Amino acid sequence: MFYVFILLGYLHPRDVLAYIANNQIKPVVSDQEKPIIDIPVMQTVSSVATFTDITSLNMGSAFAQRLSESKLSVPHQYIRATTRINRLNELRTELKVDSDVDFSINDFIIKACALGLRLVPDLNAIYDSQAESAIYLRSVDLSMAVATKSGLLTPILHSADTLNVSDISKLSQQLVQKARDGILQPHELEGGSFTIFNLGIYDIREFTTIVNHPQVAILAVGSGLPEACISTSYTENKITFSTNITLTLSVDSRCVSEVVASSFLKYVCSLLGDYPHLLLNGDPVSLSLKSNQTSSQQDEFDNLMLSKVNTDIIQTLV
Repeated sequence: MFYVFILLGYLHPRDVLAYIANNQIKPVVSDQEKPIIDIPVMQTVSSVATFTDITSLNMGSAFAQRLSESKLSVPHQYIRATTRINRLNELRTELKVDSDVDFSINDFIIKACALGLRLVPDLNAIYDSQAESAIYLRSVDLSMAVATKSGLLTPILHSADTLNVSDISKLSQQLVQKARDGILQPHELEGGSFTIFNLGIYDIREFTTIVNHPQVAILAVGSGLPEACISTSYTENKITFSTNITLTLSVDSRCVSEVVASSFLKYVCSLLGDYPHLLLNGDPVSLSLKSNQTSSQQDEFDNLMLSKVNTDIIQTLV
C-alpha cells in the first residue's frame, strides 16, 4: 500500500489501480525475482561432414619420421650461393635449335652436382652413427626429391658423374614418372650419396631443407628469377637483366666443414654460370687429368676453368 499526494488534493488508491489497468503497466521485478529466460537450443551440426579426413600413407609417414629424426640428431649448417645462368640458358636454346633437344635446367644442375662431388668427395658420403664417422663413397649416386601423392620420394641416378646430360635427362624423366605412378623398384630408392631438391617450377627464390640421413648433404635449388644489374663501361652505364638461381646447401657439420661446403658450391656455381659447355661432356674431370697425370683433380680442373676452355678444346685432350 502506498500513497501519493499532489497539490490539488488527495489521490485515492483505486484511481491508481485504474490507471495501471488502463495503461497495462506491469510491476517492476527485482533482480532476485527476475525469471530465468530459457536459452534457445542451438542447432546441431549436420550429420553430413564438411571436411575430408585423409589417412596418412605409410610411405609418407615413414619419410616424415625419418626427416624428423634427422633434424633432431644431425647438427645442420647452411651455406648459400647465387649464380647467373644466362650462358646456360643460351646453351639450352642453341641445343634446342640445333638438335631439337629441350634439356631442363635441372638436367644441368644434376650434372654439375655430380662433377662437384667428384671434385669435393667429402660431401659424397654417409654418416655411420655407431662408429661416429663418415663413410666416403666411390660411386656418385644422386637422389632426386620428387613430390608424389604418397609423399616425397627420392629416386636415385646411379653413377651420375659418368652420364652425359642427355642420359641424365632421359633417366630422370623416367624416374620421376615411375615415382608418380608408384612403380619404383627397391634398387631405385635405396642408397644415394647426395640429394637434390629443386622447387624451381614453383617460383621459390630460395629455401632450406633437411639433410636426408645418413647422407651428409642436400642441395635446395630455387627458381631462376630475373634481376636488374648495372653494366658499367667507359662510355655509358646501362641496366641489364640477368637470370639468377640461389643454391642452399645443408650439411652435417660433424663431417662437412664450411670450407668444404663452400668449395663444392664454388664448383657447381662456376659450371652452371660460367662454363656450362663443360657439362656436355660425359666426364670432363677425367679428361682434364689427361693433360697432367701428376695434378690433383681440383688443381687441374681449376686451371681448366680459369683458362676458359670450352668443350671443343677439352675433346682434343683425348
